[in-house]
Amino acid sequence: MDQRLWILYSLKLNGEAGNDKEKLNMLLNQYPDYFSRMMMFENLRNKTVSDSTRRKEKAYEKHLQRLRSHLLGSSLK
Repeated sequence: MDQRLWILYSLKLNGEAGNDKEKLNMLLNQYPDYFSRMMMFENLRNKTVSDSTRRKEKAYEKHLQRLRSHLLGSSLK
């Protein structure tokens, strides 16, 4: 049962669950301890994604600032 739940959950996370979402919800109702584990995992996953996104946004902004400085410096010469 453990493996089946995690397979269904991974399909859900990847957007491939389709009709299996109903099976997953039914199993999670029967085994609520898995629900809390999966929610903890999902929260951690979302935090990691948002941290990664923030780092990428900062790097992009830094790149744009350098590009602006370079272009302004070139136009003043």
